[in-house]
Amino acid sequence: MTVAPPRALGAVVLVLALAGCSVVDVVRRSPPPRPTPTPPPAAFELRSSVVRVPAGFHARTVSFLDARFGAALFTKCSLPKRRVGNHNDCTARLFVTDDGGGSWVARDHPEPVADGHQLTLGVGGQVALLAEPQHWYLSNDAGRTFRPSTVDPLPAEYEICCDREPEREVLRSGRPLPAAPALSQPLTSVLARPGRDLWVAGAEGTAVSGDDGRSWTTVVVPGREADVTQLTLRASADNEDVWLLAGTVAPRAYPQIWRLDGGAWLPVEAEGHPRDSISAAPVGGGALAVSTPSGIGLVAPGQGWRPTDWPARGLLRTLRDGTLLARDDLTGALWLGPGGGTRRAWIKLELRPET
Repeated sequence: MTVAPPRALGAVVLVLALAGCSVVDVVRRSPPPRPTPTPPPAAFELRSSVVRVPAGFHARTVSFLDARFGAALFTKCSLPKRRVGNHNDCTARLFVTDDGGGSWVARDHPEPVADGHQLTLGVGGQVALLAEPQHWYLSNDAGRTFRPSTVDPLPAEYEICCDREPEREVLRSGRPLPAAPALSQPLTSVLARPGRDLWVAGAEGTAVSGDDGRSWTTVVVPGREADVTQLTLRASADNEDVWLLAGTVAPRAYPQIWRLDGGAWLPVEAEGHPRDSISAAPVGGGALAVSTPSGIGLVAPGQGWRPTDWPARGLLRTLRDGTLLARDDLTGALWLGPGGGTRRAWIKLELRPET
């Protein structure tokens, strides 16, 4: 029997040890499950409209309040000849729809020439216009008439102030709440459920108040990863589903997700989800829609990633009546998804200037 020299035997043992480390390393670095293939897009309705504006005008803002009411602002701007003072470089045209983008009606803009223009819709159906830098106008009759305002006529009832300050506070109608939640700064999101509760998210956790900010209870966010930079609160249109999304420094990374369950945050894993995402919006019925570069999928507690056949792409938002609004910034396409829960009838909107 031949006995291997001690040095050779040591080499064999070393090779085996290295091989063992390699196997362990492969196990630790195994990739997540591959996403479920996205089904072919479903059929959709196309609503195409042309509005009469002079040459050179482009759609600056197209906004919807619900499945029927929306407004559009077309502008034509030139480069300012000087950097100070009132340039009056932008001209605006205003249009509204009350049939979900099937037709658009021109409205008289109260100050069509200004430095710039902004359009906002209020939850009560108001139309607010800003003729930059300082002239506000508000309409309570779908843009038929406007009255001037010295301040923003549609301020948020609850907001976090201020973006540029390291120490931020929650304001109600422009005033600080009676007490501040015991959360690490900066505060990043606020969500009010009228008649129920008020939620605030900070850099590392959340807090809830049942008495309009007079007292707060801290609610732990379990399993929050170390690289989380912002927590964002979202609610379904009926306020039954509350979601918490955690973003990182990577803007397109798939977020960590929690759903409120009995006053506590329940992690929602959705095995098989894509690596990247664009945005997320509650759809009701205990589900959250997440848009990704490959399409929109649904997540819910205890379920894996569920790709949909929805044809919409891009940024998602839940409107007042639960309709989904999707905007594809790459193609400029705008989509309305009326319906409830996961059942949607998608409509692609085309709004073009007359050529």
